[in-house]
Amino acid sequence: MSTTSVPGLLRQQVDRWAETWLKAKFSRLLELRARDPGPFNYPIAVFSEWRGKVFYLNVRYRARSRKPEDDFVVRHTRMTLTSFGRFDVAYFRHTGKWFTVYHGLTATECFREIEDSEIFWPTPDGRVNAIKKGARPELRGTNPISSSDRAGRSRPTCSYS
Repeated sequence: MSTTSVPGLLRQQVDRWAETWLKAKFSRLLELRARDPGPFNYPIAVFSEWRGKVFYLNVRYRARSRKPEDDFVVRHTRMTLTSFGRFDVAYFRHTGKWFTVYHGLTATECFREIEDSEIFWPTPDGRVNAIKKGARPELRGTNPISSSDRAGRSRPTCSYS
């Protein structure tokens, strides 16, 4: 195996999975978002691409200006071919760095992990994954010991279910 190429059969397998899964998972959400984009940047497409030995799941956003020339792409999930048929799976953190979660998975194992774990999903609605699942922050009351401001006043604490 060359260090700069991916075997054709493996590339086809990954492309076929990505096309099927992305369309099934995100097409309806993108359609709804296009009807009511709101005042901010909004997603217009979720797609995949290869860059050398690396496979990405991406989201294309339309900018507030609504001009196609201002569109931008955000890479969200990365599968890096490390050895024959083995991938490392990572997601792009809010810190601007990739965080590798799994090492040495087969393509099928990568697909399963990406489908099962929302952390790898390109989030076309831009919300936090915990909130997407239905967990809402709730106020638990006051705790004057751990939740007080500089003046000593207590404030409510917030937690996610």
